[in-house]
Amino acid sequence: MAELVRDAAAQGARVVNEGGGAAAGTLFYPAVVYPVAEGMKLYREEQFGPVVPVLPFDELETALEYVISSEHGQQVSIFSADPERIGSLVDPLVNQ
Repeated sequence: MAELVRDAAAQGARVVNEGGGAAAGTLFYPAVVYPVAEGMKLYREEQFGPVVPVLPFDELETALEYVISSEHGQQVSIFSADPERIGSLVDPLVNQ
């Protein structure tokens, strides 16, 4: 986990939550990393730890393509005050 965070930080991302990414023995404190971009290990590598990569995007199609093209299973949560927008995302994300 630490290597993934270090790699992202070396390429311009940062841990945005206080204490995130710190370690004490085998305990790794959750880290929210922003902004993650293509080329960073966190962008595509599957990791099983408390590291949350946050990827900014301008076009919704960019996010959909990222999820659809992933080699790994993804979990998706959709938050919005716009029910039409949410409705338009259900079909493309149904298998996620």
